[in-house]
Amino acid sequence: MAQLSQPIQRILEAYLRKLPQENYGKDEPKIKVHAAISRLAFVYEKIRNAIDYQDEHLLRKNAIERMIKRRLYTEEKRTQLGRLLLSELIRGRYLQNKAIPERLINDVDGIISRYLGLFDSIAPNRLTKERKRASDWLLSVLSTEIEHFLVPPIREDALVEAMYGVIRQDVDLAESISDPEERDLQVYIAIHRALIRSDNAIIRYHLVNHYLPGWRQGNPRDAQEL
Repeated sequence: MAQLSQPIQRILEAYLRKLPQENYGKDEPKIKVHAAISRLAFVYEKIRNAIDYQDEHLLRKNAIERMIKRRLYTEEKRTQLGRLLLSELIRGRYLQNKAIPERLINDVDGIISRYLGLFDSIAPNRLTKERKRASDWLLSVLSTEIEHFLVPPIREDALVEAMYGVIRQDVDLAESISDPEERDLQVYIAIHRALIRSDNAIIRYHLVNHYLPGWRQGNPRDAQEL
């Protein structure tokens, strides 16, 4: 029997591996929302998404972005943002009701807190056009990080990495891109867009992690760079 190549092996391992949400304890406290309110929110989100059709992970990410944006620049609305965000995602049925552990609230709050200082430095008083662009850019990265934390794209990432490993040596961009690192990065981005339909926000998120690998661990130097 022929041995599988390493990229194919990694894909199989990713698909056989349990997803993080499958490891949630049955007895740990879960976030619950009222069924009637959930139905109303679901209908609203369904209508909105029918107008702007996208893949599920993009719909969830964009919903996270909208929900955070509504509360971002009002100080009193920032309190309990993690709980409010998760509850709203459950009401919109982007996440399953009575399935998300309450402990994730603190994790989401921790992610958001890393960005709040940056948002405040971008727009201390009011948003100019340039500051709005910077704020929207940062918000898209934050929303992607939260979406990836809640529903890790383990299998999608494995597909991208496998495809990248297979074709990176066969792509000739020497005439247009002479720097090998930049060439590899452009190949990686192209695969993301073509294979799993990653949008600009997801690409930005991966670029931040590429150039500032310590950012998600709260490295202050990387925060300054960002």
